[in-house]
Amino acid sequence: STDIYTLSLHDALPICGSWDGSFRIWSLDFLNETEKHMGLENSVTAVALSENRFVATSSGVQMDNTVTSYSVRIYDHGECIRRFSCHYASIRCSAIRNRTPQEDNFQYPSQVAGFITGANDGILVAYDTEGNPLYFCETPPNAEEKYPFILRVKSIGSDWHLGCSDDDCVRIWQKSDLFQEIKHPNCVWDVDFKGHFMGNMNEGDFGNDQNLHYYVLTACGDGTARVWSSDCNEWVSASERNEY
Repeated sequence: STDIYTLSLHDALPICGSWDGSFRIWSLDFLNETEKHMGLENSVTAVALSENRFVATSSGVQMDNTVTSYSVRIYDHGECIRRFSCHYASIRCSAIRNRTPQEDNFQYPSQVAGFITGANDGILVAYDTEGNPLYFCETPPNAEEKYPFILRVKSIGSDWHLGCSDDDCVRIWQKSDLFQEIKHPNCVWDVDFKGHFMGNMNEGDFGNDQNLHYYVLTACGDGTARVWSSDCNEWVSASERNEY
């Protein structure tokens, strides 16, 4: 395997996708590779829907000036049972979609409701566990009518999603509606979250439920990691926000 591109964890199963068109499932008990899939198109991301069912995405291959063959694949008990694409450009990232809001990005098998993908077409797509698309989160084009590359996606709950992109933005989506856009001074390479629940974990509005308090963490191309809070009592001063 060449350089590892992504790493995810399902229960006690680490899963890695690589630049060489492969993904692997590992055993933490025996510290060895238990399953390997080759022959995908360039950089691969992979997540688990269950102990035996996995989703893998590929970025495609370049033919002259066109990139083709980017796809989503679903594997069940070691066999590819479906291949498709709902995107119009290279697929760069994927994540599990949970049934209810979670406190962190670790995967809880009982909570898996599907998955999401992000691509160079500026679209985040949400799917059920069978790979059927549920809705599309479409980033508005810039002044030149170009769409950003979505570099990472994360799902907070079944219908709340985060995406970061090369147009210096993190976006928060509620289903297909753009809820918030957070500008950065440079490309945002990664995004994650940490939640704090003071009551039961029922589906609520991001940042608007007194029992749900979220931090969003971003890694920016200017070399700075930032923490954003949904609690206004934790915000930096007004002068610092204006300066930013």
